[in-house]
Amino acid sequence: MIKTTAIFILSFCLISTPALAGKTQDILGFHGHWTAYKHKDNGKTVCYIASPPTSSKGNIKKRDPAFLLITHRPADNTRNVVSHVAGYKYNEKKPVVAEIDNRKYLMIPAKDTAWTPNQDTDNKFTTALKKGKKLVVTGITNRDVKTVDTYDLKGVTKAMRIIDKACK
Repeated sequence: MIKTTAIFILSFCLISTPALAGKTQDILGFHGHWTAYKHKDNGKTVCYIASPPTSSKGNIKKRDPAFLLITHRPADNTRNVVSHVAGYKYNEKKPVVAEIDNRKYLMIPAKDTAWTPNQDTDNKFTTALKKGKKLVVTGITNRDVKTVDTYDLKGVTKAMRIIDKACK
């Protein structure tokens, strides 16, 4: 299951994400549903963890895979950058809501990805992820269809430790 999940995530990143297309990804480890990665982007090291949802709801006929990512880019002095790739285009006029054990965070949608609004929120979000059990991301498609993606947070802390060490 873990290897299948990692291969699925890696395939998605290499095929579907233009920023990562053609880049070599190193898998640093697997924990629960989370996989830690490292790669070079224009010669700069980037580390991230990724997980697909454990369940997805919403009446969408065609949807690419969804993922939650936490990214470190030491050369850009950024850590814990939170993004949710929805697998469809968001309605950019409606916020995306991420809920970790009943604590809500608003995310800003742009095309098929939603982001937390700033580094302070990124840090609070990742701290909550490490303490939490479940993450639920609710978004609205550009055709006004509600989606709900649920993530199991088991293993997120260990996966974060891996990228914290790999991208000091």
